[in-house]
Formats: sequence, C-alpha cells, structure tokens
Amino acid sequence: MNDLHRFIVESHQFFFGLLALSFCFSVVLDLNKIKTGIGVNKRIIYTSIIGIIGVGLCFNFYESWQGEGGWFAVQFGLLCAMSLVAPKYAASFFLFILLTRPWETFENDLMQTMPKDIFYLCVLSLAAHKLAKNQLYLRFNWGTVFLLAFAMWCFFSGFISSHQIEAMVKFKDIFLKGVILFLLLQNCFERKEDLLPAKLSLVFAILDLGTISFYSTYINSQQTLLSEGVQRLETVGILGNSNDIAAILVLSLPFCFFLFQSLKPRILSTIASLGLCAPIIYLIWNTQSRGALLALFIGVGGYFFTKVKSKKAILFALLLSVGMAFGSFSLLNRNQQDLEGSSSNRMIYWKAGLNMGIRNPVLGVGFWGFNRNLPNYAIGGNLGSEGEHMTAHSSWVQVISENGIVGFSFYLGLWLFAIKRSWTQRFKNPEYFVALVGYGVASSFLSHAYLLYPYILTALSIGFSYLQEGKSIEQTEAELTGELAWNR
Repeated sequence: MNDLHRFIVESHQFFFGLLALSFCFSVVLDLNKIKTGIGVNKRIIYTSIIGIIGVGLCFNFYESWQGEGGWFAVQFGLLCAMSLVAPKYAASFFLFILLTRPWETFENDLMQTMPKDIFYLCVLSLAAHKLAKNQLYLRFNWGTVFLLAFAMWCFFSGFISSHQIEAMVKFKDIFLKGVILFLLLQNCFERKEDLLPAKLSLVFAILDLGTISFYSTYINSQQTLLSEGVQRLETVGILGNSNDIAAILVLSLPFCFFLFQSLKPRILSTIASLGLCAPIIYLIWNTQSRGALLALFIGVGGYFFTKVKSKKAILFALLLSVGMAFGSFSLLNRNQQDLEGSSSNRMIYWKAGLNMGIRNPVLGVGFWGFNRNLPNYAIGGNLGSEGEHMTAHSSWVQVISENGIVGFSFYLGLWLFAIKRSWTQRFKNPEYFVALVGYGVASSFLSHAYLLYPYILTALSIGFSYLQEGKSIEQTEAELTGELAWNR
C-alpha cells in the first residue's frame, strides 16, 4: 500500500470514527424519547440484542479487515448496530458510505459488498420500524413524482437507444443509486431533528473528500500542472476532476456554516462556523474553478436574498455577487490559453447538446448517449479539444440532450419543487435554499445530473420542509392526491 492509499484509508477511518461518535451523541439526545415510548424491560432486551449484534459484527469484520482495516471493523460494527436503533442512522450511514466510497482504495472482498449490504440493512431497519409502529405507508410528494417520472423517462430513452447495453449498465450502476437514496431519505426521518445525522454524514463525507484532495495534490504530488507550474486541487476516484470536487465543496458549505447556529453564545457559533468553513473555502479557491467561484458568490448572494425585502436591495445583492465572482476570476493562477480553451469547449458542447434536444424533443439521443452522438450534432463538426473526456459540461444540457424536453421538464420540476419547499424555510434554516442555489449554479458547468448529489440535496430540502411544518406522511399524501385528482 503506497503513501496515498495509506492516507486515504486513514482519512476514511478518521471520518468514519467521527460519524460513529456523532451517532452515539445523537442516540444520547434521543434517550428521553426512547424512555417515554418503550418500557424498561423492552429497552433492556432491545439494547442487549443490538449490543450483541454490534459486537458480533465487529469480530466478523475484524477477521477480514485486520491490520490496516482494523479500525474499520470497530466502526462498521458500531454503525451497523446503530442502524438498527432507528432508520435515520441507517439512511445516514448509507449516504456516507456511498459518498466516501472506501471500497475504491481499501481492496477487500467484504468491503466491495458493503454498498449492497448497507442498503439491505437500511431497508430492513425502515421496514422493521414501520411494522413495529404500524405505519404501513411511505412519504410521497411532488418531488417523488418528478423524480420517478424522470427516472422512468431516462430508463425508456436508454432502453430504446442504439447504445442500449451501455445505457442500462450506467443507469443501474450510477443513476439508480441516487433514486434509491432519495426515496430512503424521504422516508427514514420522522422529525426535523432526525435530519442531523444525515447532515453530519454529508458534511463529514465531503470533508473527507476534501482532506484527501489536499493530500493527493500537495503532499503526494498527484496534481494537474499548468504552464506556470500552478497546481489545481484534485482527488482520486469518481470525483478526480478539480471542478467536480469544487462543486461538492460548494454544496457542503452552507451546511457547515449553519451546523453550529444553535450554539450559545452567538460568538461561539460564529467562531465554530468560520473555523469549519475557512478550510473549505481555501480548498474551493485551490481548485481554480470559475464555475465553483461563481456558485460560491451567488450562493452568498442567495443567503442575503433571503434576508432582505427591498427589491432594490435584492437586485444589488445579486449584481454584487456576480460582479465579485467575475472579479475573482482575474486573480486565478491559470493562463489565458487554458481559460479560453475551457470556455470554447463548453460552448461547443452546450450548442451540440441543445441541438440534440431540439432535434429529438421527446427522448433525446438516449440516456448516456451524449458522447457517442456528439460528432453527429456538433455545430460545424467542431468537436473541441477534450478528446475522450467530452461531456455535456452542464447538468441541464446533459439532461435535455439525452432525454429530450420531456425528460428535462421532469428534472427541472424536481429542482423547482425543492427550491420552492426550501424557500418556505429560508428564515430559520436558510442552508437548504443556499445550497440549492449554489450547487445548482455549480452543476450548470458540470455533468452531475446522474450522480448522487442532486438527489441527496433535493431529498433533504424537501423532506426537511415537511418535517419543519409538522406534516405527517398521511397529510402530505392526502394533499398530493387531491392535487393529482381529476376534479370534475
């Protein structure tokens, strides 16, 4: 195991440990609720069973992961046991492991099965608690409608395409995980406080990725060198590109900043928030990503947008944010040729993507079909200079080109509904609206439509808004049924 792999494993173990400790802290906070809902004898029995399961899993994992993965054995055993305590822990654990992807660097047969195993554990925990409480229903709202419609449209567009086999493999291996996670995040939480483990999982996972990015770029010399010798922040795995890691750092920033807003006195919460956000902003800057900087400043403008009521002040905040973003571009340590080449390629791919969508308005060119169809739709036959790395370079263009205007409408509907729901919570919990605005801008320059991040963010935003309003699943379903009904 080389230095980079060893550091990645150690970083994963550190943040898995933080996640386990945060879950333990959350369980302690929930003790009063548990005491009022379950008798003493049942509590003793349940605690004993979960404890035995946790210890047994630790020993089982240690047999496979001893040595470098020894701490993983303890952490996974503890996290799996706590996943049985409540579905919120299972869903949060599933979210965390899908984001950190420890199986990419810790090569072990048992670790390779963990995504599937933790998914089964999450479904088991949710089903068991639903049955125990006689809650035989699932949360269903307009966000669910838009997502399922979009997923079915993606499947159909890929299934009838000329690249059917590749499309179906990518649909199952990449996109379907986001759909499943969205549905789990919508149904594994009963109170707004229950979302804390999920938010911590999101923050810890992205901090883990940021830490690995910093090390791999500056310590282990795994970097991109520009002509001036400037290094752009990069990482390993599915988010190896500088712009990709920058986008998810932008996504996490609002949650990091508002994570400590309940701490008293206020000065303490401010110091804690700035202390957590400063390294993230530093990492965003070192990605040298113009899209991420634009998203960062517009996200900040979005926050002030929630605080002011004057239309003039709102317009001023928006213009100031955009102006500061473009002003920051002049401070980037990237040569002009690199910047012009990046901009030129994006324009080529955006025009080609829109051409695909306009000429194929119903189903597009098929799910995952942008790359192979680019030569046929590129304006003037210009394919840019990215070779095999050609992508739509925009989630919005990616969707409309591969799934047509109809599929794009479903995807846009999901985002607009999430923004609408987060807007209702903008005063007390602005992080959801700010994150949607910031990441929405960042993903406008990246092909993220089928990755996990849009569906994690929209699921948390929609779910929290209903939990904050205190609406039960039955009330939400009743409202939706009434809206969908054909009133004669």
